Amino acid sequence: MKILKIILLLLSCSLICSCSSTITFSPLNPDNLKEVSATNPEDIEIFFTKTPDYKYVELGIISFHSGNLVRDEAQVYRDMRIKASEIGANAIITMQTLTDVTQAGAVNYDFWGNPTISERNIVRYKYQAMAIRKAE
Repeated sequence: MKILKIILLLLSCSLICSCSSTITFSPLNPDNLKEVSATNPEDIEIFFTKTPDYKYVELGIISFHSGNLVRDEAQVYRDMRIKASEIGANAIITMQTLTDVTQAGAVNYDFWGNPTISERNIVRYKYQAMAIRKAE
């Protein structure tokens, strides 16, 4: 019984950790980031259905990974704008959004301490965008 409680504690900790979301930047060419200053997040353009009409340099890929939280999609793009501004981008071009659904089992205890098994879906989202800067 004690081992089962330890296993449940570890599973609970892993589920809590999986609920957090992260935003990362993967540069394509570090030379494109030299001598670049941060920009204003509100000035970052977002291209959903077309690419910009002007020449641009691709800086890298911004990725947003959700945990098991369903976030407001508008907030995801606001966070991506902030990340783009930190690296000196002028705009982002959205890429595909990936969804991963995993079924996870959980052991719960009823009022009398009897274990019951339940299943739930864990949904994770991955948004990606190309951070770009106008070519000089």
